[in-house]
Amino acid sequence: MRIGSTSNPRFNTASVGRTTSQPATSKDIRSYNAGDKLEEFARKELTHDDHVVIEATGNAAAVAEVLSPYVDRIVIANPKQVHMIAHAKVKTDTIDATVLAKLYASGFLPEVWVPDPGTLALRRQVTRRTQLVRQRSRLKNLIQSILHAHLIPPCPHGNLVGISGRKWLTRQILPADERAAIERHLGLINQINEALTVVEADIAVHALQDPTIHRPDDVARPRRHRGCERCRGNRRHTALQ
Repeated sequence: MRIGSTSNPRFNTASVGRTTSQPATSKDIRSYNAGDKLEEFARKELTHDDHVVIEATGNAAAVAEVLSPYVDRIVIANPKQVHMIAHAKVKTDTIDATVLAKLYASGFLPEVWVPDPGTLALRRQVTRRTQLVRQRSRLKNLIQSILHAHLIPPCPHGNLVGISGRKWLTRQILPADERAAIERHLGLINQINEALTVVEADIAVHALQDPTIHRPDDVARPRRHRGCERCRGNRRHTALQ
């Protein structure tokens, strides 16, 4: 049995096809998109012979982890390519799930690679770091807009929120409310910097433990070859050891 599944923040919709060659939707199932409800749905409606197709959305990995013990195979589809292959004027969760089931049964479903749990965790940390950097940039822009609104020239230092930049900010003449706003923004930037330190340290640990990442210590450096006859009388001669 081939099952196409789509999910939104509240519900998970599955469209079930009874045969491999003709995955006609004989049953449409909707369950709450929560871990316990999704597992209850899997126990009642799925078997170990089923193949489940899921669109690659934000919670696709979590849905696949819950359903995988109850089915034969989990397939995650590329949503952009699926929509290019099967463009529908009317889009509902049921229709999307039906399209996924039909494409998979016919062999035209564009699949995506499913990373292992360690890679997923590293991806989440990189995403968190990106979000934190964006929040910090937004706060810096807010401080810049306050200075611009009061005709204060740009900060002569490279980093507005660094040590020199903050000393420069304290010397600027600003209304009390604007000064308080800048202090709040700087406080939030301090919190973001602390969070960035933790996240970046975790990413660095993953990178150091990953054997596929080449580090500078692994690169051969030019050294003087002790056994080379030319080295005995010539200190400038070097060779890769």
